[in-house]
Amino acid sequence: MFSATFLVLIPVVHLLLLTIPLAVTDIRERRLPNKYILPNLLVAFLAVLSTLIFGEWQRVLISLGVALAIAVIGLTANYFDVLGMGDVKLLVAMALPLSWFSPLTTLTLIGVTFLLATIAVIVVVLTKKITPLTTVALGPYALVTFAVLGGQQIATFFTS
Repeated sequence: MFSATFLVLIPVVHLLLLTIPLAVTDIRERRLPNKYILPNLLVAFLAVLSTLIFGEWQRVLISLGVALAIAVIGLTANYFDVLGMGDVKLLVAMALPLSWFSPLTTLTLIGVTFLLATIAVIVVVLTKKITPLTTVALGPYALVTFAVLGGQQIATFFTS
């Protein structure tokens, strides 16, 4: 039962346990607190690195590379006030374990997150509840998507 996959599922489960508090905080306050995100980011980083003991160096390099790319793109988006730093850190924390399984899973995470957020914004703008310049909490959309993708990895682990 103890395997590289099991190690990488630890940050997935950890973040799933934080989903509700993070989503509620982001909706209410438009922020994702470091007290939740940074420990998960550390757990994800250490879990991915620890799979080196199982010889999973290719997966580690892919995971770190994808997370680094997301961090660079996210920091650039933050510089232009398009994305909050909490969202950047959250996406990197999600990308580390998901990219270990497959970089396409992380691409799915980002694509579905932004698609859901865009649809929600369009609906709310059309109903005139917000203006196009209103900030929107991205965290809940990312967390819902992560819950599905992370849950899929957990289910696969326990059913194979």
